[in-house]
Amino acid sequence: MEAKSISMGGVDYKNSLKIYAYAVEHTVSFNLNGRYTMLTGIIGTIDGNSKDVVVSFIGDGNVLKTHEIVGGDLPQDFSLDVTGVRQLTVRHHGDRGERIARITFQK
Repeated sequence: MEAKSISMGGVDYKNSLKIYAYAVEHTVSFNLNGRYTMLTGIIGTIDGNSKDVVVSFIGDGNVLKTHEIVGGDLPQDFSLDVTGVRQLTVRHHGDRGERIARITFQK
């Protein structure tokens, strides 16, 4: 996982979160401790990556939302209610490669 500038759909996004997935399934977790109400952002594959991926957002063990992303498609806006969530896990399923980007936590 790395915070830096990336390009999706020909647009550069600064201060983005890029998750490196070196396996078919990869997870990263964030301790929200119930302090946030909404997760918003843009999700997609990084330019040059043509592989499909499924990304799931899991709050305290429950799947909150799943995105099926087709490699090469334009990135998508998303929002997710995380009210009361103590731990948020982002799970990636797919082939190897860099997959998810640009998420923002809001209070």
